[in-house]
Amino acid sequence: MKLRFFDAQNQNPVWENLTFILRDDKLEIYYIFDGGALYKQKFGKLGEDLAYTYLENKHFEVLTRNYRKKYGEIDLVALHKGTLHFIEVKTRSTDRFGKPAEAVNSEKMSKMLRLAQVFIKENKCEFYRYSFDVIEVKLNHIEGVL
Repeated sequence: MKLRFFDAQNQNPVWENLTFILRDDKLEIYYIFDGGALYKQKFGKLGEDLAYTYLENKHFEVLTRNYRKKYGEIDLVALHKGTLHFIEVKTRSTDRFGKPAEAVNSEKMSKMLRLAQVFIKENKCEFYRYSFDVIEVKLNHIEGVL
C-alpha cells in the first residue's frame, strides 16, 4: 500500500515532517509543519504522546496527563513500584539552546512542587514516595542516510 499526503491549502504532496507511531496495533501519523505557536503545541503534544507510550512500555501506570491548575501544569503523573512520578516532558529538535531538561528552571520546579502538593492532597496520595522527573524527547530528521 502506498500512502500520499497533501497539504490542505495548495494540494502539494507532503513527504517530509511525517512521524509514525504504532500504538495498540494502530498506526498514528502526525504531520509536523513549520512555524508558529500551533507548531510548538503539536510538537510538544507529540513529545508527550511518545513519553506516555514509553512509560507504558516500562510498566508505569499513567494516572493523568496534563494535570492543570491556574498556576501551572504537570505533563504526566504516573505510578510505578510504589512511587508517584510527577513528570515534565521536554521535546526538542535540536540542542542549539541546550539539552531539553535544561529548560526546566527553578520557576518550573517550584510550580511542579506546588502542583504535586495539590495533586497529592486531592487524590489522597500522602503515603506514596515521590519523584520529580524529566523525560527528554529529541525528534531529529536526518536526510539522505541511504
